[in-house]
Amino acid sequence: MLLNVRCSNVCGSEIHIWRGEHPTKKTGVLGHEMVGEVESLEEGVVSDFAGANLKVDDRINLFSDMLEM
Repeated sequence: MLLNVRCSNVCGSEIHIWRGEHPTKKTGVLGHEMVGEVESLEEGVVSDFAGANLKVDDRINLFSDMLEM
């Protein structure tokens, strides 16, 4: 799936990590919560993680742990 990201969010935990107040060994992406529009789907992709139908131009919210990068 290709997603056109419209908005990204920095959560409270990320602010603490950024300030060095919350030690972490896990690397990640700041702004990992996002909302976007589906630009294209690979052949055979018809639903999201919850099993809901998915099509081009749908607006969805997700976080980076759900993605293969």
